[in-house]
Amino acid sequence: MASCSKMNQPPKRTSKPGAIHLRIIEVLKQFPEGASGGQIRQELEKEGLKPEEQTHLDRRKRDLKKWFVIQKIKISQVVAGKQRNVTLYKYAGRKKAVSDEGQVDSKTRAQVIPAAHGRCQMCEDSVDVYFCVVDICSNLSRRDLISASAKT
Repeated sequence: MASCSKMNQPPKRTSKPGAIHLRIIEVLKQFPEGASGGQIRQELEKEGLKPEEQTHLDRRKRDLKKWFVIQKIKISQVVAGKQRNVTLYKYAGRKKAVSDEGQVDSKTRAQVIPAAHGRCQMCEDSVDVYFCVVDICSNLSRRDLISASAKT
């Protein structure tokens, strides 16, 4: 049976930030000391992005780390007369290489967790089955996960 050398290779596409991601970055550039999630939302509204177009804004903020260096600064400040813990997001530049190689599909995830006997082979942390395999160890890539599942 003939085998294709491309079968065991991950896809070579890299993701790119969307229009809303880029708008969030522009807002962060306006606040060099950092901006809270609420400030980002308000600034996007001022720029004409309607609240209904800001669906999944928190996920988009998390996605930014694929393409950009975003520092998270936790501070305590008074908001509406009450002391609150607030996270500020600070733009620190563009990444040289995209850190996202795509999502791990559920089939691969299901193969990797039992094969790893519930432990990350790099840091030996245990795997909580409710977390995504990519969160097991920040050093694992999708290619590592696929090769690990192929060994089983």
